[in-house]
Amino acid sequence: MHPDSASLWESIRATDEQRHRINETLRDGERLLWLGRPKLGTGKQLATWGSLVFAIVFYYFWLAMLWPFFSNVNMQDPPWFDLLLFTAIALLPLSVIASLLPLLWAGRCNVYAVTNRRAIALSRGLFRYRLKAWDAQDYLEITHDKNGTGNIVYECRQTGETTYREGLLDLPDVETVAALVGKAANTE
Repeated sequence: MHPDSASLWESIRATDEQRHRINETLRDGERLLWLGRPKLGTGKQLATWGSLVFAIVFYYFWLAMLWPFFSNVNMQDPPWFDLLLFTAIALLPLSVIASLLPLLWAGRCNVYAVTNRRAIALSRGLFRYRLKAWDAQDYLEITHDKNGTGNIVYECRQTGETTYREGLLDLPDVETVAALVGKAANTE
């Protein structure tokens, strides 16, 4: 690790595993220019937290509605069958709740890096980290929001009506990072 990158790591309070994963992907002659994390805008965070609260309230409502149907044990079926069926139906809404949790933890678990050659995104999945790296100049677009946040998009794919973007997303200061990406692209 270069001595000048120690302060970069301290500024984002990275874990040892995050440091190791980023450092092991660095090539010879490559050095870190910037490290950061995504910052969900207040609206996105509130929407995600609001969705989570709604999903939890709906989950308890769902259980309350199901309970009367399964509280009377039908003697024709084995008692364990009703319990199994109730459990399977009750766990259905938990999948929605589980899908919202990674969005809430993304800001704490994801690390972005810009080197003198590449842009790197390290994201935490359910069981492991996923690392994607792109040549700095290969970005598709840079988007700016009114509050100074934005995205540097490197990959875009369409699935039905949904567009999935990959890159350095939800950057708190996109202008600074875009300047560093431009500088990295010009040093090639």
